[in-house]
Amino acid sequence: MMHGNAFSPHGHVEGSDARDRAVRVAGELAERGVGSVELRARGVSRVLAARVTDLPGELLGAVRGELIVHSLGVKVVFDESGASWERLDGEQV
Repeated sequence: MMHGNAFSPHGHVEGSDARDRAVRVAGELAERGVGSVELRARGVSRVLAARVTDLPGELLGAVRGELIVHSLGVKVVFDESGASWERLDGEQV
């Protein structure tokens, strides 16, 4: 389950603005020990070392896209107006 500081139980990513959401997502992934993530944005997919990369900066720079967290089986879908998360296996959040 992805319930925590950033992830509500209904698939919403908490945060007052895009920067706050990006920081919360990065913090939640760090707390869960996530080593790498896949960022899909602007037609490009990149694997990033989650604990070395400025993940909030990458999310803000991408503006919109998906952050795939294979080790947790989830993806975060984000744009300038908000963010949500969903399971990769298609099961309901």
